[in-house]
Amino acid sequence: MRYRLTIVRHGPKLLDIDNGVGGCKPVIDALRYEGWIPNDDPRSIDFVFRQLKAPRDKLGTEIIIEPLG
Repeated sequence: MRYRLTIVRHGPKLLDIDNGVGGCKPVIDALRYEGWIPNDDPRSIDFVFRQLKAPRDKLGTEIIIEPLG
């Protein structure tokens, strides 16, 4: 089964896209090691990175895992 993995960064400023996506690697690896996703290759997941500017009291990372068919 394939999954859509969406990681949404809520930060005080927007990052360059390569920094944001590159920073997701440890999170994706941890999700794989813990069994939340079967693998991190393109056949297993459809990866989406988003970022939103947020006030300091609303900072964080949102992880959404959705089955695809």
